[in-house]
Amino acid sequence: MACAFALASISCGSGSGDGKSDGATLNAEELREFLDRAIEEFDSQESFHFVMDFAGRTTPLDVFPVEMRKVEGDIIVPDQLRATIDAKATDFGGIAVTMQVIGIGDVAWMTNPFDATQWVDLDTGNPLNGLFDPSAGVSGVLSGVQNPRVIGEELINEIPTWRIEGTLDSGDLAGFALEVIPGYEIHGTVWINKETALIHRLHVLGQLNETEHADILRRLDFSGFHEVEPIEPPQ
Repeated sequence: MACAFALASISCGSGSGDGKSDGATLNAEELREFLDRAIEEFDSQESFHFVMDFAGRTTPLDVFPVEMRKVEGDIIVPDQLRATIDAKATDFGGIAVTMQVIGIGDVAWMTNPFDATQWVDLDTGNPLNGLFDPSAGVSGVLSGVQNPRVIGEELINEIPTWRIEGTLDSGDLAGFALEVIPGYEIHGTVWINKETALIHRLHVLGQLNETEHADILRRLDFSGFHEVEPIEPPQ
């Protein structure tokens, strides 16, 4: 089943419809080149800060019996992660829990959901290695998008961006979950800096596997590029 995907990029105005750039939008060729540039720009980042939530929904965290509500943290490319996970414990009446996770290379540690002072080794290894990798996820979205079109301009944190829509398959979103099944319909939005082609916001609406709600919305914001402090193992 084809997946509709809305990519939002920051800017104001819409296409002229004649295939020519009118200064307020991008024609098809310019847009494809702009998206390719955005992929290169994002992939060139050495580090960044991210925030991801699910707009009131949750998604399972396989390593513990919890459902994630929000993840916020830092990534140093290619394999270092430091993040805080807000979740609810499904086996304990859905009570709110907070966990810290650190991943370096092939190893990772996470705090016990019920004892923040206790760090445990993650048998699954670094979450960036297949469980959750925003870098790979963003590149997959922009590489897989079909029939993209500019919707308009917007300001994100005072930064002018292009807003873009297109279509893609859920199989292109492997960086956002451990289990991703191709064929689900996806709707999304991405905001991209008009001048630097740096991605500042990405929304992805739709389930990636059979355990998620059909209307789950992943909302990601990116900031702090090249500003992340060193990530160290837990003490």
